[in-house]
Amino acid sequence: SIHPQLPKWRAQFFSDDPLQTQTTYFNQLADAAETKLFDTIAHPDLIKNHTRHHWNPVALLDTIKHTLDRIAKTGVAMELNTSGLNKPVAEMNPFPVMLREMQIRNIPIVLGADAHTPKRVSANFEQAYTLLQQVGYTHTTHFINRTPTQTPIPHALASLTQSTFV
Repeated sequence: SIHPQLPKWRAQFFSDDPLQTQTTYFNQLADAAETKLFDTIAHPDLIKNHTRHHWNPVALLDTIKHTLDRIAKTGVAMELNTSGLNKPVAEMNPFPVMLREMQIRNIPIVLGADAHTPKRVSANFEQAYTLLQQVGYTHTTHFINRTPTQTPIPHALASLTQSTFV
């Protein structure tokens, strides 16, 4: 993930022009994917919460599409993160139009909740799976030892209601 809230990132990359700051952020997402050091790019539009007064995804759509084209070529997955529902721009990361653009490019999708506490594990996953289906995804991806495995969304949804604890 690119973390635009960190002081070091802000000092180096924040600009007086919010659109330039956002463009830099999205270019860095693609740069990260192209290193192939990562299996997944996390919360891919986090910048919206740090430039929220100037967040205009329509103005960024060409930049975002170019970023996604670059990421799609790498095979790196991207995350749908439910914690965005608790942020200043209260929507999952990424926003639905970007998520649909990811699906169009067949970018593998993983699901995350930024569960920094046990209570947040799988928070809002039912809503996330519904959103994934609405934009055309049929399965999610998870990694074991850097090897991707795909799970059909109906199977994943069913697993949320099945208790595996005795």
